[in-house]
This record gives sequence, structure tokens and C-alpha cells, in this order.
Amino acid sequence: MASTSPPRKTSLDAVLSISTGHPLGKPNTSFTGKDDDALPQPPTASAVEEPTAVPTGFQSESVDGDVPSTTLPPSPQVTAMEVCPAAAQVTTSSTITSPVNTTPPATASTVPAAAAPSPALALTTTVDVPSANKGKQVQSSPMAIELSAGSDSERTASDEIIRWRHGLELDQVSILDRIEDQKNMTRLIQLMAESSDLVLKVVKNSSAKDTLLERIAPLAEIADQVQEELAILRNEVAGYRNIRNEFKDKLRDFLGHDPALFEAKKQAEEQVQKLQAELTQLKDKNEELTKAKDSTEKKLAHSITLNVKSHEQANYYKDKLETLSKKHEDLKKKAANELSTMKAKHNEVFMKIKAELEEARRMNAELCQAAEPILDNLHAATAESNTSSLQSVVERLQSAPSKLKK
Repeated sequence: MASTSPPRKTSLDAVLSISTGHPLGKPNTSFTGKDDDALPQPPTASAVEEPTAVPTGFQSESVDGDVPSTTLPPSPQVTAMEVCPAAAQVTTSSTITSPVNTTPPATASTVPAAAAPSPALALTTTVDVPSANKGKQVQSSPMAIELSAGSDSERTASDEIIRWRHGLELDQVSILDRIEDQKNMTRLIQLMAESSDLVLKVVKNSSAKDTLLERIAPLAEIADQVQEELAILRNEVAGYRNIRNEFKDKLRDFLGHDPALFEAKKQAEEQVQKLQAELTQLKDKNEELTKAKDSTEKKLAHSITLNVKSHEQANYYKDKLETLSKKHEDLKKKAANELSTMKAKHNEVFMKIKAELEEARRMNAELCQAAEPILDNLHAATAESNTSSLQSVVERLQSAPSKLKK
């Protein structure tokens, strides 16, 4: 945390206790915002707050503008005020949770020790002092509860840590709702990642389909050309056969024994055999092209089937994502309402404690004022300083019986 960040707000949780064993002086603190009532800074000179270790199941998350996140408020911070003999001292005890894997120091924060205990009657007041920046936006690192995928013992430890941080009076249902929100957010992120993978698969299948279509188009054109050439060759072969038959008939009718005619017949038969060999080669080539075309069509049909299935899965996960998003928004609204209710309740407690503190101060002042004439008569030498502090008043009142006996 940078030293220029604004001070953290103090929590509204406070405890007013009256006990004995610590000497107190005349109250000198108030809520007027003067220098003597200002809250002290944390122990470090650069206002860096020391982190504490975070147990298993907790970690710090930064909140982005587009990604929702459910966070819990920081642990309650209590400001302890003790009235000392010389002057009132105000100390702040705060605990700030840092991200996981942060090595904690021996203690998160220290509170200055009060005066030495005395057997005399003493009044100790612990109260929550409002921050000087109350009402302003305070930048702080929120702590989020990330559900651990560990064993049941780890989840039980997480529940005990939640009770330790938030007290036994906090509504446990609200904490479980926040944990459920975190579960839903984790599942939502997983579904978004799966949807992205499916979209990539669809794009990849579409690209493969386009590539197959590009390869099939030239093959289909070549097959059409070969079929046309084959039809032409068949017609030519049929024509040659007709010519040969006519030629044979003419030879029988007119020149049945001419050697030149026999030579021409032999050449014609050789030419017919060559044409038949070429026709056989063209048939084999046509069969190969037909097989390649059938294989390509099968691959194309398979790619289309995969593409349809990918689209169906994408639509299913899209609907599921919308449902979870709606449920998440409802949970966020519910958490906001509960937080507002808790804040109002804490404000009421704070105002009550503040009123009790003012009453205690008033009674303290009345006690000192009532004891001043008695102490001035008994201790004339120190008439002006008899009521300088509550401790001196108590000590002089305890010595009053011995003075009266004399």
C-alpha cells in the first residue's frame, strides 16, 4: 500500500467497558476534530500498514471493471481510547488482510501501553472514534473469500476463521450466501472459458470445411471435363465401328481378294485397339476421380455434422451462462440489501455508544468538580492541582480519613 493512500475508515463495532486496575486521568478527548482528538497514524513512518497472514481459503482479488466479483468488507477495526494521568491518549488498532503468500510480521499492529496498574479505582473506556475522512471514498484492498477445493477439514477451518473475523453475532446465512456467490462466479468463469473453446472449435471446423470445398471444386470441374471427353470418345468409337462394318461390307461386295484392302483393314484394327486402350485408361482415371470425389463428400458431410453439434453445444452453454448471470445479479442485489441493513444497525449501535461515552465524561467532570472544594480544604498547599487528574483526586480522597483523624 502506498503511503499516499487515504486512511482507512474505522469500523462501527465498539465495546464500552468499565473496569478497574488501570489509572485514568481527566478526560481530554472529544469528537470535535481538533489536534488533540486526531487519530494517530499506524506505527510505520510511511503509513504502510503491516499485513497479517491469511488462512487457507482466503485470498485477495482485484476487481476489474467488466468482471463482477463478490467481496466481503474488511475485518472490524476498533479504536481504543484510554485516558492517562498526564493527557488523554488515543490509539488505533487495525488489522489489514493482504494477499495470500504474504509473510506476516510478529504482530499486525501494536497498541501503546497504558500507565502502570494501581490498586485504586479506575475507569477504562473503549470506544470507536469516527474517521476524519468519514463520507469520503476510501481506497482499500477488499478481501474476497475464494472457495477452496480442499477437504472437509479445510472447509471447517474456513468456517471457523469466518466466525473469528466477524464475530458470533453476525448473520451466518449472509456469509454462506457470499460463499455461494463466489462458487457461482467461479462456475461462471469456467463456463465462459468453455464457451470460448467451443467458439474456437466452430471457427476451426468452418475453416476446414471451406478448405475442403476449395479442394473439391477443381476436382468436380475435372470430373465433368473427363466425362465430356469420355462421351466424345465413345461417340468416336461408335463411329469407327460403323465405318469398319461398312468397310467390311464393301470389301465383301467389291474387292474381296485385294491385298491393299487387307492392309488397310489391319491398320484400322490396330487403330481401334489403340483407341480401346485409351478408353480403358480414361475409365480407370474416371473411377479414381469418382472415388476421390466420394471420399471428399463423406469428409464434408462429417465436418457439417460436427459443425452442427458445435453450434448446438454453444447455444446450450450460452443459455446456461445467461441463467447463471441472472442468478448472480439477483444474489448481488440480495447481498447489497443485507449490507445496507447491517450498516444501519451498526450506525445505531455507534450512536448509542457515543451517547454513553458523553454521559461517562459528564459524570467524570461532575465528580472532579464536586471533589474540588473538599480537596482544597484538606490539601491547601496544592489547591490548584488537586483536581488536575482523576488519579490525583482518587489518591487524595483515599487519604482524606487519615487527614480528618489528625
